[in-house]
This record gives sequence, structure tokens and C-alpha cells, in this order.
Amino acid sequence: MSTSSIQVLGISTEDFDRDHQLKEKPNPAFRVHGRVNVYDQDGSFDTVRINLRGAVKTRIGPKTSIEPLPTSTLTKTNLDFKPTYSASGHGAEEQHLDFVMPLPSRMAQQSSAKDAQASPTDTFVPSLSLSAKTYITRVTALKDRHLMDGHCQVVYWLETELLRSETNRVVRKMSCPVDVSSLHVPLNVEVSNGQKDVEQVVKHKSRGLTRVFSSVPPPQLSIKMPNQLGTISSSSAKVTTTSRNLSIPATVTLDMPLGTTQQTLAALEKGTLHCTVKAHWYTRRTFATTNLSHFEGKPMNPETVIRTTTVSSQKLQLNLPPLYHLASTSGGQSASGGGGGGGGGGSSNTSKYSTSMMLDLTLPESVSSPSVSTELLDISYTLDLSMRFTFHNHSSNNNDSVMRPCGADFHLPLTLSAAQPAVMLSLQQPDPLSGLVERGLILAPPPYIL
Repeated sequence: MSTSSIQVLGISTEDFDRDHQLKEKPNPAFRVHGRVNVYDQDGSFDTVRINLRGAVKTRIGPKTSIEPLPTSTLTKTNLDFKPTYSASGHGAEEQHLDFVMPLPSRMAQQSSAKDAQASPTDTFVPSLSLSAKTYITRVTALKDRHLMDGHCQVVYWLETELLRSETNRVVRKMSCPVDVSSLHVPLNVEVSNGQKDVEQVVKHKSRGLTRVFSSVPPPQLSIKMPNQLGTISSSSAKVTTTSRNLSIPATVTLDMPLGTTQQTLAALEKGTLHCTVKAHWYTRRTFATTNLSHFEGKPMNPETVIRTTTVSSQKLQLNLPPLYHLASTSGGQSASGGGGGGGGGGSSNTSKYSTSMMLDLTLPESVSSPSVSTELLDISYTLDLSMRFTFHNHSSNNNDSVMRPCGADFHLPLTLSAAQPAVMLSLQQPDPLSGLVERGLILAPPPYIL
């Protein structure tokens, strides 16, 4: 055997175990597609052992540390090789072995009680490279500060051994790097509070009461968003031009109190609710040369830990759809319907109105990978939303006669995890004779990301 090589053909986000992907795997298993090439195979080996390894490497000043990630192993024989036909038809005889193996899951490899309750985001740690700086004081003098560089890398590589099974002697060993990028992987965004929905009721201050409501409570405005905020997706298949977007649905409910006049309710249905949103993304990256769990509740040593925080801002201006009248309550009875304020004079009515909005956010470059939590590396995200609502009365210049401006602030710690790709395609074919639509499902091809 004169020469041999190994190469990566691609990476797909299709589940490795297709039969159990919907029942047992909430997160996708990334698959590495590779090829081993050998020339002039002379029977010197009969077994091929392929290992997919990963590691988190950190360095702060002179201190270094390595955290190995779980290893995925695949074993083949020399009978699995197939001939490779060249266009020239001459030269050394070449054979190749194509293989597919899953990127190892950290949760699947760990079995302790603590790991059993770990977040599902731990299953995917993408390839990445971080750099930062820190200052340390070597002596007691405050001016004796020294700047140190810090680096953190998450790397993967394929390692192939050609060996004899009888003696377990390795004939040849090869390796090549694997880039498991997260740029084209859709990410689920979830609020890390364990609740089903995120809701906030806007309370008006006493000075916010309108002249009309001087003797009654003000309108009550509430904003509700789902705990699963949405899925981050790329707007382009090209890494150099891609931008990642997140659309967050929100429901706005307005409760008009007892004593609301018919004139006010009519103006409410004809007017427009305007919302100004300021979004602040906080990305916190922490890496260390010692286990991060040692610093829980303790100050971090700058010689062994570096933490950076990146803040990005975005502003949106939204005109919400018309308010829809959900229900009115009068004398202990309720009725649902649209339009109108209900009830003669409206002096004993309470009315509920609702509308919705979609917060279309363009993510900054700092929000590009899933949430990560390992011994040496931690990446977390927080989204702060500041909303200010104003009402535009189209029938009068006095906008405050219906609702004075009010605001709501959300502090949302987020968990980003790799999303399950769509492996089924839905087909809809109209039947011109019956007028019905025939629906069916077919299996989608593996979505390659590399």
C-alpha cells in the first residue's frame, strides 16, 4: 500500500437514526460524511477504525487547558472498499470507503444525575474560535498591571487507523480537521424561565389617567409572548452574505374598564395602536483554564477566566392591526362579538380588545451559535425588549382621550438550541374534477450544511 488519505465530504443535519428521530430525539443529530482512499491495497490491513474526536482548547497567558468532547467511533473492514474509476483509466489502482457517522452527543455520552438534567443545548457544541484580553496585577501595586491574551477553540477532527485485527497493529494512521459550523443550522429560541408564556401587564401611573377616566381605573394593557419565541433561520445560503432573522409573535390585549363611554369605544375601534420597540441583545462568552463550576458564587480570577459581553441594539416602529373586540361584560353577563361597545350608554360595560404584532429582529453577528455550557466554555444570551405604546385617534386630535402612552420592559434570558430540520415535505395537488386538494408527505433529502 503506497499512499492513503481521508477527507470530509460534507455535514448534514438529518437524524442519524431516522426511525426514532421523532420519539426519542428532540434535537437533531449532525452527521459527518467522509471518504477513505487507499492506493494499491496489498492486504496489509483488514480493519478500518474511524474516530470523530472533539476538544475545547483554552489558553490564558502561559496557562493552557484541554477539555475532550465525547468520541464517536465507526469500524469497517477492507471488504467495504469499492474501486474508484478514474477518467484517464490508468495509474495506480485506487479504492475508496464512504462512511457516515454522527457527531457525538454530550447528553448521550453522560449518565450522571447532574448530566441527566442538563439542558438539551449541551448536545451540540459548534466549531468556533474566540479571542479576548485580560489584565492581571502581579504585585500589590495597582499600577503593575499586565495585559494577557486569551484564546478559546472548539475543534473537531477525523482520525482513521488501518490495522490488522489479529495483532491490533496499526499499519497507517491518518487525520483531517472537521468544521462543524452553526451558520446554516436553524436555532430554536426559548425563554429560560420554565413558564409556558411570557406575559406582562402594563400598569398606568396616576398621572397617566385621562380626563375622561378621572374617576375610573385606566385601561389595562397586557402583552403576551410564547415561551418558544421562534426559530432563527438564515436569509441566504451563502455564508458571506447571510443574515439571521428571528420573528417573535406577540398578542396585545386591552381591557377597557367600567364606565368607558360609547364615544371612547368607538374611537378605540377606529384608531391605531402604535408600538416602538428597542431590542438589546447581550452575548456573554466565558472561557477558562480551570473548571467553571469552581467559580459559582465566587469572584473570578482574571488569570484563569475571561468573560466578555457584547451588546447590540435594534429599533422597530410598528403600526398594529385594528383592535378586535373580543367580549363585553354587563351586569355579570358576557357576550362575544366584533365592533361596538355594547350596552346602552356604556356606563356599566367592561370591554376586552385584542390585536397582534410580529417582532422581526435581525440578529447581530454575536448571536451565531447555540448556547454552550461545558467545563471550560460557556456562551449565554439575553434579550431585553423595551416597548412603548401610543394610540392614534383618527377621529380626534386628542390621542390621550382613549389611552395615554405606556410602556413595558422584558428581560428574557434565552436558550438557543439546534432545531430539528424538516425531513418531510408536504405536497398539495388540486383535483380539477372534485375541487378537493390531495395532500401527501414525502421524505426530504439530507440538508447538507457544509
